[in-house]
Amino acid sequence: MDWSLGHKPANAAKTSWYARMYWASARDYSFKSTKVEYEQGKASERLASRAARKLFKEFKRKSDAGLNPKIENKISDVAKEYFKHISNLAKKNDSRIKRGLNPLYEVDGGKGYFSSEKCEQAAASKALAKNKMKLYVILNI
Repeated sequence: MDWSLGHKPANAAKTSWYARMYWASARDYSFKSTKVEYEQGKASERLASRAARKLFKEFKRKSDAGLNPKIENKISDVAKEYFKHISNLAKKNDSRIKRGLNPLYEVDGGKGYFSSEKCEQAAASKALAKNKMKLYVILNI
């Protein structure tokens, strides 16, 4: 993953510095404005470079976490990604058990190992809690 700095017209009246960041896992580029107006000389380029480094740091943090760095992530998005990750670990454990091997992936901060059965139970209890909340809101309106 890398970044570069360039400038382009933001609109007809103003040109701004932009950071171009490469997202290796998606083989894609992302362009973000540094919000620094382009001016001839090194002063504006230095300001833009500092701003671009900050943008890149955030971009890299999201990418390293397995999130899409091009979008704003919500807690619910992170939870969905984590549940997907746990489901994959559970499938790997189930596969190992079927082959007569011990499971590898333990539940973080819990007891036992991830399994598809536990994932289904967690999804069911989450759905039940969501439905109870909807019912509560409807009854209390």
